[in-house]
Amino acid sequence: VIIFFLTRITGEALHAYKIVSIVFDFALAGGVGLLVANHRRESFFSFVPALSYAVTLCTLTVVLNSSFWGQCDSMYVSLIIFAIFCTMKDKHIPAFVLLGAALAFKLQMVFILPLYIYYYVSSKKISILHFFIIPLTDIVMCLPAVFFGRPFLDIIKIYADQTDYGKQIQMNYPNVYAFMCNGQSVENYYLLKPLSIVLTMGILAAGLFLVLHKKVDLSKRDKLMMTGIWT
Repeated sequence: VIIFFLTRITGEALHAYKIVSIVFDFALAGGVGLLVANHRRESFFSFVPALSYAVTLCTLTVVLNSSFWGQCDSMYVSLIIFAIFCTMKDKHIPAFVLLGAALAFKLQMVFILPLYIYYYVSSKKISILHFFIIPLTDIVMCLPAVFFGRPFLDIIKIYADQTDYGKQIQMNYPNVYAFMCNGQSVENYYLLKPLSIVLTMGILAAGLFLVLHKKVDLSKRDKLMMTGIWT
């Protein structure tokens, strides 16, 4: 929707794509600066928060992802960063709305969900109903496409289809699966995909066990930040 309107204004699709991404780069850097400032109980313009802002904005992967490839990763990540900031401020409804908005941009928002499951279990500050805000926000943000004719079920199906897209267990990333198989092998994909899911769920379950066993209170900002990094 954003791209549609921008291309009508600028008439240049490539520039419109990259302008949106670059604007969110600044939002991402600003969110990181605020998060660090809040964590350290300092002003945003103090040295460490300001340095965090600058380092984020100038990181090579951030620059390449937006201005070179025109990708949307800074969009959903910046929304996640602001969601964590709102969580630290005990503003839980805005936090989950931001998570839903991040999901509307990209499926990879789910990478941060385990943190919020841990937060729900350990802090008792949110209800299970808060999690329903995420898909609701996603649906609301997709309604313009539905209004202009896209089938409503595509809101759900498009991400379900993505989980099985490509038939590769790893895509040029030097992780443990690169040692197990050729990333292009469909046979290895069908063999290792369920195993990798079970392994990941097992690790996350072990993390949840430790949070409960050690009685970790994720309402404390340092515990929230470190658990988020681990997740």
